[in-house]
Amino acid sequence: MKNRLSFIFLLVGFVYSLIFGQTAIPELITDRPDVTESALAVPVGSFQVESGFSFQQQKFTEFGVSIENRSISLFSTLFRYGVFSNLEFRFGGEYFSNKSYVNEFSSSIHGAKELTIGSKLALRNDEELLTNFALLLETTIPFGAEELKPQKFEPKFMMLAEQDISEIGSLSGNFSVEYASDQNDYLVDYSLSLGLDIAERIGVFVEIFGQTRNGLIPESFFDCGITYLQTNNLQVDFSIGSTLLKSKTEWFTGVGISLRFM
Repeated sequence: MKNRLSFIFLLVGFVYSLIFGQTAIPELITDRPDVTESALAVPVGSFQVESGFSFQQQKFTEFGVSIENRSISLFSTLFRYGVFSNLEFRFGGEYFSNKSYVNEFSSSIHGAKELTIGSKLALRNDEELLTNFALLLETTIPFGAEELKPQKFEPKFMMLAEQDISEIGSLSGNFSVEYASDQNDYLVDYSLSLGLDIAERIGVFVEIFGQTRNGLIPESFFDCGITYLQTNNLQVDFSIGSTLLKSKTEWFTGVGISLRFM
C-alpha cells in the first residue's frame, strides 16, 4: 500500500511539472486567439493543445429579406506536435452549432466541422530582417456533419511571416490560397496582426483579416485580444472582433486555453 501511494504521488508530481513547471524552457507560442498563424513551429518532441469557445452573431438584409445567424463553436481545438526542430504536425477540428432566422422562420444546424490535417515548416528563425518565416500546408477533410463537411478535400497553402519591431512588439502576417469545394473556386485569405508584450506574462494584439475570390474586394474584419501566460506551459486568452462592412452587422468573441507538454 505504501509503495502504491508513493507511485501515485510521483505520477502526480510528474504531470504537475509538465504543465506547471517553471524551468527554463522555450517560450510558449500559440496560433490562437488571433487569426494570424505564428511563423514558429512548436519545439521538437513537444505536444501542444490549443482549444477554445467562440460566439458569433450576424445580421444583414439580402434581396429585401432580413437574415440573422447566431453560431457557437465548441471545443475548437488544434493539436500540434514538434516532429523536428523546424517541422510540426497539426490536426484540428471543432463542434459547430448555428441557428438562422429568415424573417419569421428559423432553422438550426450542428455537428462536427473544420476537421483539418497538415504541417508547418519553419524556414527562417530569429533573424534581424524578416525575423521568422514559415510555410503551412493543410487540408480540410470531408468528414463531419453532412450539412457542414466539404464534399471534397480542400487544400490550403499559407505563407507566414513575422518581423520584430521592438523589444516588446512584433508585426505578423499571413497570405494564403485555399480551395472551396462548395464554390468550386479558390479563395485568397490575408491577415495582419500587431502583438505587444505589455507585461512579463501579458500580451495584447490588434488585427485585420479578410478573404476574397476572383479578385473582388475582400470582406474584411477587425479583432483584438489579450493573452495571459499562467505558467511556462499554460496560457489563457480572450478576443473580440467585428466586420468592417457597413452593410452588415457582425461581431464575435471567444475565450481559450493552450497547454504544452514537453
